[in-house]
Amino acid sequence: MSHLQLIQQSLDPDNVIFRQITLNDGDEESPGLRSISNARMTDEQRTPVKTLFILQTAVIIQGQCISNLITPYPTQATDSTVVITATVSPPSSVISFGGNWIVVWRFNGTQVSQAGYVPYPDVVSIVVPSIYSSQINVSAVAMSASNFTTQLTIAQIRADEDGYQVELSSTGVDSQSIVLNIRDCNSSLPYDVIVDATSRIFKSPGNFACSNGGDLFYSNGTMLTSSDTTCLESAEWSGQDNLQCWTAPIVSFTSSSVVGNTLSVPEGGALSMACDYNDVIPSDDTSRFYIDENQFVTTKGEPFILSSLQKSDNNKVVSCQAVTPYTDAYPASGKSMEYIVDVLYRPSFAKSQVSASKYFLEVGNDEYLIRSDQNLTLFCSSDANPAASCIWTVCGKSCVNISSTHTTDCSMDYHLSTNSSISCTATNDYGFASSKMQKVTIVPLTRTVSFGKADDMPKRDRIVTSQTGNNMKLSCHISYEDELATEFKIFLPNGTIVKQSMLEVVSLTTADAGNYTCVTSDLFGSFDASVYLDVQYAPYQVTTTSCTWVMEETGVCDVIIFSNPEVEFSSLDMNSNIQ
Repeated sequence: MSHLQLIQQSLDPDNVIFRQITLNDGDEESPGLRSISNARMTDEQRTPVKTLFILQTAVIIQGQCISNLITPYPTQATDSTVVITATVSPPSSVISFGGNWIVVWRFNGTQVSQAGYVPYPDVVSIVVPSIYSSQINVSAVAMSASNFTTQLTIAQIRADEDGYQVELSSTGVDSQSIVLNIRDCNSSLPYDVIVDATSRIFKSPGNFACSNGGDLFYSNGTMLTSSDTTCLESAEWSGQDNLQCWTAPIVSFTSSSVVGNTLSVPEGGALSMACDYNDVIPSDDTSRFYIDENQFVTTKGEPFILSSLQKSDNNKVVSCQAVTPYTDAYPASGKSMEYIVDVLYRPSFAKSQVSASKYFLEVGNDEYLIRSDQNLTLFCSSDANPAASCIWTVCGKSCVNISSTHTTDCSMDYHLSTNSSISCTATNDYGFASSKMQKVTIVPLTRTVSFGKADDMPKRDRIVTSQTGNNMKLSCHISYEDELATEFKIFLPNGTIVKQSMLEVVSLTTADAGNYTCVTSDLFGSFDASVYLDVQYAPYQVTTTSCTWVMEETGVCDVIIFSNPEVEFSSLDMNSNIQ
């Protein structure tokens, strides 16, 4: 004899679903399954008569049915899609007897889906408020007769400081939960790496940089070639793993006066330097010093000494570098600032220089001419560090010391009143040096030309006298004519110009008489002088004497005579006596 066994498929009292099972005579209350059909309970079936009701609830389910919830990343980026996966193993009784077995997803305590095993689950999609995300989807895929995989997919999830609680539970017995950490990609990373980005949600672009101004390297020694990056689903920036900033070392210099980037040390002294650095990755204990193009390797922090510095070491460039396994590959990275060696020394020499804007001439070794109306510019040069100050010594009728009015270039303007010898002394905190004396001669503003007979020089007669037939030499001179290379021109009465300082006229005639002018020209000016040549000769008569006589009266005779100088006339009586 057979009877009907109904197994409740749902706990809903208004819609109780049973499995109607036909049992053979003699079977236990849990017989083997002959045939299965679904039927809705009728009012008669609700009456507890000979029919056996077996409610299938979670009470008969034993053991863990849900595996741990799995997410691709422990933390995910804002606006990314989160996929949570779990493997569900239905109870053996459900597998054996069939029926619906409920698996429920909850998000922050709110049920967002359920999937049943019939014997494989349905696919459910549901839209939830955008406070969490744009959409939450649940899917279940049949894997085998004994288990299946279900996934909770949350698209474009929003960030939450407290995290989201996600739970997957089966019919009141087994449950697993996980906390979703959703955040933006970080703006700062370990080892002083920062990311410059306008947004830090999923797929946002950015650029790596160093907060300390260093260079970007990976820990394996590879230098970053492109700073571009993108925010990944894992709330990490692409390429951030093992990225670090290599910073320039902190360099300390001792036994020297450091001002800015200058290292000052007296000549003959020593400069002790130490190159120390921190937070350099990968770390090392080696330093490299650069002295111009020369390199010296020392242990980190160990003093490096430059001894017996000379002025030839002045302005050398010193720097140091933290040495790591990839320093040689990237020699410009990890260097300190550059320091300039400043060797201090006494003036090694002093040289005085005199000049003027015009009317000034060097005429010999340390000898100069200057026109009296000009100011003299004095300049004292020296080789000294620090730059030397200057004192001028001017010795004319007496000696005076004059300090330079220009401390930066050690120069000054000075007006000489007399011929003088001049020198300078350059001095600084480390010693002094003096120059040689220089002789400066003052040339008058106006100079007088001496012009006349050569054998009468330096007379300055304005009239020169000689006789016909004689030879005459006229000479022209002016002061400093040799030093100034003066040019001479002598202008003759007949308009002839002789370009020299000496004129010789042979066998004078009366035609040679007249004004002669000498003009001088040189750097300091043009001057002139004139003389008159007076040619003298004996009296002579150029016409016949003409007389007019009247008897017993005084007669008149006209006599024309030429002479230089003029002649005196006398008359004779009848007896040839001078009257």
